Amino acid sequence: MLPFAGVMAATGVPEILNQQGRLLDSNGNLLGGTGADFCFRFSLYTDATPGSPDTRVWPAGTPSTMTVNVKNGVFNVGIGDTAAGGDSLDFNFEDNDEVYLNIEVASQVGGSCTGVTFESLSPRQRVLSSGFAVNASTLGGFSASQSPTGSNIPVLTNGNLALSGTNPQINASGTNTLLIQGGGGTGAVQFFSSSNSLSATGALTIAGALSSAGITSSGAITFSDLSAGILHANSSGVITSSAVDLSSSEVTGALGISNGGTGVSTTPSNGQLLIGNGSGYDVSALIAGTGVSIVNGSGSITISSTVSGNVGTSTTPNVGSLAYWTGNGTPSTLGNVSTTTISASSPLSISGSTVVIGSSPLTLSLGTVDVANGGTGATSLTSNGLVYGNGTSAVGVTAAGTSGQMLLANASGVPTFVTLSGDATLAASGVI
Repeated sequence: MLPFAGVMAATGVPEILNQQGRLLDSNGNLLGGTGADFCFRFSLYTDATPGSPDTRVWPAGTPSTMTVNVKNGVFNVGIGDTAAGGDSLDFNFEDNDEVYLNIEVASQVGGSCTGVTFESLSPRQRVLSSGFAVNASTLGGFSASQSPTGSNIPVLTNGNLALSGTNPQINASGTNTLLIQGGGGTGAVQFFSSSNSLSATGALTIAGALSSAGITSSGAITFSDLSAGILHANSSGVITSSAVDLSSSEVTGALGISNGGTGVSTTPSNGQLLIGNGSGYDVSALIAGTGVSIVNGSGSITISSTVSGNVGTSTTPNVGSLAYWTGNGTPSTLGNVSTTTISASSPLSISGSTVVIGSSPLTLSLGTVDVANGGTGATSLTSNGLVYGNGTSAVGVTAAGTSGQMLLANASGVPTFVTLSGDATLAASGVI
């Protein structure tokens, strides 16, 4: 038999190996005469000698039977030619470059290959490359690899491209732009691990929308389409910039006291005020005391008196009597004070309704005691009037007030009872 040339076909080229040989009997006579059909089966093994142990690497099952015409001992056949009844040549010669062609031959019986007995030709011929097929594993002299380094040609692994060199680069020539998904693709470019990142020693310009779960930069990040202001993100994650609108729903929470706020987020009702509590503020309303009415309005607080008549005792005191207040807050009077002295051991005591004053060293009489000596400097006081200071001179006394009047200072600062035309109103600004 003559050796044959084996070629690994490229895409678009028939994956068929041409096999040519001479078929002789055991005496060396050429078979086939002027032309006769023989039964052939072709397979690939890892050794040259038929018989156990044998490892067949192609095809996976029993080889298909092909009918081949032999003339004067010569035959030509295409191994892998499925149209001629052969098996598809799907063996990858890159996986094993030392394989041997096993040829089985049988004479037809009754013009058919059914039920024939095959004989394996020995020795098997090794599959070799032709001169130009030596470079079949390269392209332009470069080797292909699924883990390319150096000058290897990258080959996809399950549809994925992996570059195994140290800091591999993909560059566009000159000033040309390198496009990723530039051919009309609509899929996303993703990083699949938190340890992966996108970095640039120069400026990184993104003309379209940027969507990221986190952006870290040791330098400045410039967004050319944003104006001065605070960054905002809407519900879709789109970032815009503007001044902060404190009245909008984008501002939540309460500004603390340390930051110039009140720390209070409660909306006050009518009449409530901010009242300090030592560490912050509370929102509370004024509480009306005895004889006082408080009406809280929208932006105003109205305070009025509920007391009618004179403030004080209704009993006219005698000359020399002292007034005092009982436990329930009602003013009353003591009896007359007689002329006596105040001693160090018994300066002043009250027995019943009489004031008892000791003998020495100070005599207290019913005469006028001036202001310098702790008196009033006045010999009489206006009935139901209120006493007010007048420097070193005798104290002054207001005129008696009438029902419902309030005590106010006149233009000279002198307290005077006046009648109001209506209730007093305390506005939000603090003005009555």
